[in-house]
Amino acid sequence: MTGHTQKRSGYWRVVVELGEEVGQRCPTCRRRFWADEAKPRTCPADHGELEEIVARRQEMLAGKFTTKKLAEKALRHELDERDQGTHVKADDVTVGRYLTDHWLPHVKPNVRGTTYLAYELHVEKRIIPTIGGIPLQKLSTMDVDRLYSRLRNEKGARGRVLSPATVKAVHRVLHHALAKAVDWNLIPRNPADGAQTPRVPRHEMTTWDVKELGAFLDFTAGDRLNPLWRVLAATGLRRGEALGLHWSDDVDLESRNLTIRRSRKQVGYDVVEENLKSDKPHGVPIDAGTVAALRRQAEQQLTDQAQWQGGWQNSDHVFTREDGAPWTPDRITKLFDQAVKAAGVKRIRLHDVRHTHGTLGLAAGVHPKIMSERLGHSSVAMTLDIYSHAIPTLQDSAADLMGAMIDDARAKA
Repeated sequence: MTGHTQKRSGYWRVVVELGEEVGQRCPTCRRRFWADEAKPRTCPADHGELEEIVARRQEMLAGKFTTKKLAEKALRHELDERDQGTHVKADDVTVGRYLTDHWLPHVKPNVRGTTYLAYELHVEKRIIPTIGGIPLQKLSTMDVDRLYSRLRNEKGARGRVLSPATVKAVHRVLHHALAKAVDWNLIPRNPADGAQTPRVPRHEMTTWDVKELGAFLDFTAGDRLNPLWRVLAATGLRRGEALGLHWSDDVDLESRNLTIRRSRKQVGYDVVEENLKSDKPHGVPIDAGTVAALRRQAEQQLTDQAQWQGGWQNSDHVFTREDGAPWTPDRITKLFDQAVKAAGVKRIRLHDVRHTHGTLGLAAGVHPKIMSERLGHSSVAMTLDIYSHAIPTLQDSAADLMGAMIDDARAKA
């Protein structure tokens, strides 16, 4: 099989040479009908009976390219797929079949496990029920807008409509998938390009002050999850990072250090534990009080193990249920919400404990570079951007410090 490129109306197009094939032709308008197509008995334009022919067949692909080089690259890709038997005829595939049979298998080897599970969830539960039956080549921007509108207004299995952030995530998945369909010359343009996506409001950060944090930890002092709350507050770890800690290789109580290597995440009803995105573990020093809390946690697990005996699950996780099984992340969030309500302190999200750590640390004068390393941020700029509300306090401290230095220098002059 061969092909060539040609320029039409300012764009380069790809033409595949299919060779000689048996077909039919209208002797009047010369329109051709091939064996693999639905053949009419007479010409659709009412020109009469069709005649049998054997003729050279060409197929012009849907994509348009701005340069000849891009068109030639697309031609090579097309010919390779057809030679390997992986080619999909565009007008035979629906949106649902394209996503499940072609796009998801394509991205699976190239993304993290949790990312793939999220893709799969969005495709099967949110995209396919609305637009999955539409032929891929007939999918329009209006269809995509209709999908987003339904997701914004229709209640799910748990009785709640999806958040704007989740609908935005669905858009990113669909846009990414359709962009690959354009690359594969299945469609000429991405229907999701012009779709109206929801505006995601920036979540207002709510944190505890020192007294509120102390009151919460004091109230939960006798709870089995108090060591977890202490670790989160004292280190700024994310929920998944704390639940992914293992005794064997992440905890060094003698040197007072935790090593963050992995995260335990929840995607739908599935729980996945995998290494950090950067695959670079980072250490977080801990204070004596947090060391004591972790020793209590180890003692509690020994007590649990003795009680459960053969039913104990030796998962090596630092934070476990009574039977030794690691916690489900969403369950921890619910238990935290219940503990906050019972303690009578200001209501904050579990993730806001991390923000509390960052805010209190900067306000106490910890260098932003140190806080950035503790929080696992990619840069100091990211830390300062997230916790910009703490900057005025730092500015006041800097002003007082500089003023005291100047006055002291003048007094000694």
